[in-house]
Amino acid sequence: MLSYHPDFRWLLARQDSPWYDSVKLFRQEASLNWQSVIKNIQQKLQQILKENT
Repeated sequence: MLSYHPDFRWLLARQDSPWYDSVKLFRQEASLNWQSVIKNIQQKLQQILKENT
């Protein structure tokens, strides 16, 4: 979970990390709006669960 203005090491406009292959980055779409981040994580978890059942 990354804030709208993340630390420079997380780069910008990416959902992946060049340092961690298995990590998916979830970013705020607007400053202080964590609701959309949590919604995106929830959707991703539901997708993973569907694929593994």
